Amino acid sequence: MKIPRKLIVLIIFIIIICIAGLALDYLYCSSRFSAASQLIILASTLLVLIIYAWNTRRIADATEQKWEEELRPKLSYEMIMGQNDKNKVVFRLLNPTDYLIEAKINCNFKIYGQPVTFTGAYDGSELWVVFPHQISQGHFEINTILSKKGKTLQQMIQERTNVNEHEQMTMDLEISFESETGRKRKYPPRRHYFSFDKSLWVPEITRKDIMA
Repeated sequence: MKIPRKLIVLIIFIIIICIAGLALDYLYCSSRFSAASQLIILASTLLVLIIYAWNTRRIADATEQKWEEELRPKLSYEMIMGQNDKNKVVFRLLNPTDYLIEAKINCNFKIYGQPVTFTGAYDGSELWVVFPHQISQGHFEINTILSKKGKTLQQMIQERTNVNEHEQMTMDLEISFESETGRKRKYPPRRHYFSFDKSLWVPEITRKDIMA
């Protein structure tokens, strides 16, 4: 462990005081000088102990904070459109940690602002199990979501305009998860809209009170 610079200075100061006290005692043989030097040494020693304890506590806090950060669950996601099927969305969860993570995914789909009931792995009712340093992958289909409101992919493509693109089909993605260490985490809802022009999910980069 690296010794703090301030502690080294104080140790040198105490050594100087000790030498000075012994020299005064030797030269003057005075109890007054002896008592003064002893008092200074005691006070300096106490100060060194306080500073040492304070620095030790700082190191311990930094170590604990680093350990907590390493144990903190981390999870990322990505959505990829099928290469040969633009109706298929591949949904992936990526676990970069050394710990098993269980997650709940709630997509909160809406068609023109109207909620869509979509049970299963994407409504928060099932747990995703993501092993350490691995990817868990699932998929859903755009037409399946649209059919809940009597729509089809072709209809939405025809109805799409620059004005309504952000409202045709949206996803307010919520992700909550817990690692095997018992630590929990929840990301704030993130709005995405499906671009029927480009056939992909587009995340909105600004935060809104989307769940109000």
